[in-house]
Amino acid sequence: MAQTGIIDALRANLEAEREALLTGRFGGLGDLAEEREALLGQLQGTPAEALRDLKGNAERNRALQAAAADGIRDAMRRLQAMREAQGPIGGYTQTGDAMRIGTARTSVERKA
Repeated sequence: MAQTGIIDALRANLEAEREALLTGRFGGLGDLAEEREALLGQLQGTPAEALRDLKGNAERNRALQAAAADGIRDAMRRLQAMREAQGPIGGYTQTGDAMRIGTARTSVERKA
């Protein structure tokens, strides 16, 4: 493949990655990364000015990946806090003994 074709393929790959990140379709990111690695291996000797746009696109996607990872971590923390809030509460009796004040275990009902 000519270098112009490789650069165009990389540009399309980075754009597909951007779309996947923006729409939350993370399942295809691994395939895109593998394709990109193969294309990058073919860029030997490409002038730096031809790669500037690709570098900007890659940096933009890196920022999107970081934001997605932060969002996932925040969601995991929130879910953990919700699970902990459903658990029993600790307390003490009048004599100072530890006791658990439990609630009935609830579950999330899913309706079709």
